[in-house]
Amino acid sequence: MAALYVLETKGGIELTPYDPDFARQMDLAEEIMREERDVLRKLAE
Repeated sequence: MAALYVLETKGGIELTPYDPDFARQMDLAEEIMREERDVLRKLAE
């Protein structure tokens, strides 16, 4: 079962399976992982 998200846009209401909040969180996580790669590697040891 897929989730639908309701987005308010300039053109009205949009239903989408895309979650913009989750996408922003993943972008931030990827940025942190790139910048702190050495620290994360040490923590994994």
